[in-house]
Amino acid sequence: MARSGYRVLHWYADVDGPWSAVALERYRDQGCDGLVLVPGPEWTPPDLSFVLDVPGLRYLALERRFRDDTHAFLVESLEELSLVTGSSRAVPEVVQPNLVRLCLTNRPGISAARWPNLEEFRLGGWRDADLGVLAGAGKLRVLHVEGKNQSASLHGIEGSSLEVLEVLDAGLPDLGPLAGMSSLRELKLMGSRKNTHSVLDVSVLASAPLVKVWMSNAAGVTGLSDLAQNPALREVRLINCGVGEAEVRGALPQRVRVTVR
Repeated sequence: MARSGYRVLHWYADVDGPWSAVALERYRDQGCDGLVLVPGPEWTPPDLSFVLDVPGLRYLALERRFRDDTHAFLVESLEELSLVTGSSRAVPEVVQPNLVRLCLTNRPGISAARWPNLEEFRLGGWRDADLGVLAGAGKLRVLHVEGKNQSASLHGIEGSSLEVLEVLDAGLPDLGPLAGMSSLRELKLMGSRKNTHSVLDVSVLASAPLVKVWMSNAAGVTGLSDLAQNPALREVRLINCGVGEAEVRGALPQRVRVTVR
């Protein structure tokens, strides 16, 4: 997740000790608006309730295993939040209107309605059958999803304004939800070896200004010639997708860098 534009205090528990009035004073004295927490054996709090007293907090990151991180969702001023904690606690039914960048591991309660201005989202450990939790995320531009070797669908992102989409370790039945997307520049669909993609018809992407297309582990790829009219296209990489290099090169102009394995 991006940290540019924030003045961030890094608080390492094993070096700095427990969070305290001294920590809060250091945050204020340094003019900070961001906080990276690194709990450890010397200090692991039971929850994050103390962050509610941190003034003007715009950026918060905790990327260690942590059971109850839910107070982070109550900080209304946050613009960027990264909680790679493995927590299974449900996201509270609150709205964070200022949040534009979010990184989470999969958990109950994720809903685009909680973050109406969300532009970038990273989701690890995705286990669902589709992306319905993102329905209504009209401002979403960048989406990175890491699955758990499941068969899944892209349904839920039809109304977004995606520019970058990356889905790892999930097998997709089709690209229908991407049809008509007029802003998509980068597409990476790296399928699961256990649950491969079905035959993917990329002709639905003909109107997108794609620059890069990467796919792996698909039963086949069709409609490549429909991408040939896109002047922005520069790279197509197909790994274990049931098509030969000659077929791909024959469908695309020479300016496109092609990799087929």
